[in-house]
Amino acid sequence: MLISCTRVFNRFYILALIFTVFNSADIFAQSETKSHVSSDKMFIISYPASWKINKAEEENSEFCVNTPGGNMFNPSTVKMLIQNKAAGYEKANIHDMSEVEIKMMKAQPEIYMNLEVLESNFKTIKDHEWWILYGKMTNKKQVYFTKSYKTIHNNKVYMLTYFSSEKNFEKYKDDAQKIFESIDFLTKNESFKSPK
Repeated sequence: MLISCTRVFNRFYILALIFTVFNSADIFAQSETKSHVSSDKMFIISYPASWKINKAEEENSEFCVNTPGGNMFNPSTVKMLIQNKAAGYEKANIHDMSEVEIKMMKAQPEIYMNLEVLESNFKTIKDHEWWILYGKMTNKKQVYFTKSYKTIHNNKVYMLTYFSSEKNFEKYKDDAQKIFESIDFLTKNESFKSPK
């Protein structure tokens, strides 16, 4: 009985995964896509096939892809990080985290790069509340833009960030948005509380 239940579950999981891959691919309007299942088996994400895995970032992130032509001299990437909540913030929700992080950003000395927050808001999608942060970073004559999406899933923090030079940000921002929209968590979010 245990064996047959396990087989049924595995078949259901595979079918759910296949459905999610095809459903996520539709977001990119018939363009070729690839998919990545997170190492913790919590989510699946799709991205354009023309974007390349950034192997240099494999040890520092769960998932990282470069836009076509993106490299260390012309950075243009989408990266996903998975982190545990910081000590002392185990019960913090996404609003609490955003307040603390924005205070920390404003307190940082402008030694290397200046960050200007252009937009900060929240969006509820399915059973996740996302904090969306859009910013401009300047370093002498260099200008970069960043847009990050952060949420909490079963007490872990998931953050997807699109970072690009000023030259390429507008060019790839729609595809970066579609990558975010393709994220599908494979387990129920037990830590979600609907915002009032």
